[in-house]
Amino acid sequence: MYPLKKLLLMGFLILSLPLFPLQGAEEFHSMMKKGGNVYLHLQEQVQDIVVVDGNVHVDGEVHGSITVVGGNVHLSPTSKVEKTINVYQGDLYMAPGAGVRQTISIFGGQLSGWNPEIYKEQKGLPTPHIISKELVNEEMIELLKRYAVMNRSIPLGDL
Repeated sequence: MYPLKKLLLMGFLILSLPLFPLQGAEEFHSMMKKGGNVYLHLQEQVQDIVVVDGNVHVDGEVHGSITVVGGNVHLSPTSKVEKTINVYQGDLYMAPGAGVRQTISIFGGQLSGWNPEIYKEQKGLPTPHIISKELVNEEMIELLKRYAVMNRSIPLGDL
């Protein structure tokens, strides 16, 4: 890959990670994990979910964003995500009825369960952006893992 293309892709990847938790009328905690799975149960609500080397299963509501590096995301029919979903080197499964308000980006993975015919009936749902595995290399993923951990307040017990 040309150096300029690589630099532009890296900039896009880094800028797509949420930098700060978003403040709302109600404050919700964030779920952050390295090397394990996160399960958000039905009727549970969080601000953001950040997982490195693990999977995320959402039945509840995320008021911010979901960022997963090196893992998969499963959205059940009852799940709601108010902001963005970014999956790096992993797959996203969206069950019919799952709601995402803003951007869906998958870097080096696949999207399944998403049916454009169902979602075009629901106004305001985003069209997913899928970046092929050829454009995402191990060096980029390792950099993203370090960035995701360093720019979040992850309690040492979760590492």
